Amino acid sequence: MLEENGLPGAVAALVTGQRDIGEALAQSQHVDLGASPLHTFAIEFTARSVSFTGSEAAGRQVGKIVQNRFGKLLLELGGNNASIIMHDADLSMAVPSVFFGAVGTAGQRCTSTRRLYLHRSIADKFLGALQQMYKTIKAGDPLIEPTLLGPLHNPTAVQTFKSAVLKHHELGSSILTGGQPLSLAGFEGGNFVQPTIVVPKNPDPTSQDIWKNEVFAPILNVAVFDHLEEAIGWNNAVPQGLSSSLWTRDMRTLGKWIGPEGSDCGIVNVSTAR
Repeated sequence: MLEENGLPGAVAALVTGQRDIGEALAQSQHVDLGASPLHTFAIEFTARSVSFTGSEAAGRQVGKIVQNRFGKLLLELGGNNASIIMHDADLSMAVPSVFFGAVGTAGQRCTSTRRLYLHRSIADKFLGALQQMYKTIKAGDPLIEPTLLGPLHNPTAVQTFKSAVLKHHELGSSILTGGQPLSLAGFEGGNFVQPTIVVPKNPDPTSQDIWKNEVFAPILNVAVFDHLEEAIGWNNAVPQGLSSSLWTRDMRTLGKWIGPEGSDCGIVNVSTAR
């Protein structure tokens, strides 16, 4: 793109590495506004400005390093995003959108769908259609255009996935699909896992950490609700507040969702997902 517009390639650079690279960038006095990842997450530079996107745990470490040199800091941390599906939602749009939101990039976007709240009247139909879509997933090389599911970014992420699934087993959650590491011919040693749909026993996010902890992997936690207010309460009950979405065709429901009694997230979608 740079070359097509007559700009030198040196205008943009990509540096990859481990913890030592992140710490060096965070500590550098040459970065006026700055931080950097302590492990594999996104980092954006504009001139001499830097913003850090990643987990809350890594953000705390970055913040300490940058504050130690009195640097300026921009953080985008954590995403535990919910989709609420009302009884009048257009399921022909909602099902594939939730599917892509939960599975695309192996659940490694800050706006990946991690929680799904279904109105009781359409819950079985929605989950049946969603599980059928999960059966069509073909994992592989994410650089090939049709590939939806690539690998997790490192072995530690696979272990985090396995630990989350084990916790669900201990709590008696129903695992509808997935829940295992994935071995692919031609990708031996790759960090692939099965996209997973889970129905925890208790839907209240304040009762169990499985609802409140962001797992940077394709695990979708599902609960069934009877009233919109119940679903909004669950949406707002976790410490993260990045993105959210409501699927409805009722303007009154829409108004409540985007109003002061609705979603407390920075991104408030209606009948769409990011």
